[in-house]
Amino acid sequence: MTQTDVVSMSTGMIPALSMDVLFCDEIRQESNGKIAYIGAYGRDFVVPSFPAEIMQLVAQITVRYPVTESVVISKIIFNLPGQAPREKLPPPPVLIGSPMGGASKNSGKRTSMRYTERLTNLHFSEGGSLSVSIEIDGVLYSAGGVRVIDELHLLDEVADSALSQPAIDATLGYMMSFMEQVAPNKADGATDLVEILKSICHEKFGLDVADPEQPVWAPLNRHTIWVLKTRPWHTASSLTASFDDRLVPFKVERENSIGLLLAFEESAILMSRGLSITATQPKAD
Repeated sequence: MTQTDVVSMSTGMIPALSMDVLFCDEIRQESNGKIAYIGAYGRDFVVPSFPAEIMQLVAQITVRYPVTESVVISKIIFNLPGQAPREKLPPPPVLIGSPMGGASKNSGKRTSMRYTERLTNLHFSEGGSLSVSIEIDGVLYSAGGVRVIDELHLLDEVADSALSQPAIDATLGYMMSFMEQVAPNKADGATDLVEILKSICHEKFGLDVADPEQPVWAPLNRHTIWVLKTRPWHTASSLTASFDDRLVPFKVERENSIGLLLAFEESAILMSRGLSITATQPKAD
């Protein structure tokens, strides 16, 4: 839900007027008097990709104002990213409860009314802010909107956020240092690095990690991961990657005696919690 207090700086502005907007997929009135909000959106309205076609979006607009003011909304304006605003005549409002505020004079009390609007056949060609404005006596008041964003850009943000965590930062720093500088030709370099990482986990985070039976790996960015060559597997081993019981294709971009850099077409960050990297030893002749 997004909310704002007094927004417009035009003359004739109603003091202490505020509004908030809830965007969702549907609103239903239940038989027991309850209101069901289905698919309510918070900060982000996420679409698979652009352009995106949305069949329906419901907006519930609540306006609060002093009872001493006469408020008549002449139109509701939906500000949509990448296209002209949609203007609608407001439906009859629903008055909410009794006046709120002080018990003395009316000047200290506020009341509120609520509007529900349905937007159909929305076309988003790009991301941006989806917000609502109302017009009262020629003055516009606005509520901050939700952000329309596609999965790819949201995933980039998730990756940036995940990789900023101190534990992952430390892991990646040690991995890259060993693979690029410290021990590029040392046969047991990956095993040494695992011991360092285990020590970090124990000293910094109180976690005791057992010796790995399979390759140790960590995401480097959205599409690549570093894989350490820990014992007992070695360069002759065959690597497979799987996610949700299906094999995931990848290519080896770089390799040395310490490990490999694997590149995925799918997002390694998105798969990271369910991604499995296994090494198979070659059969003896």
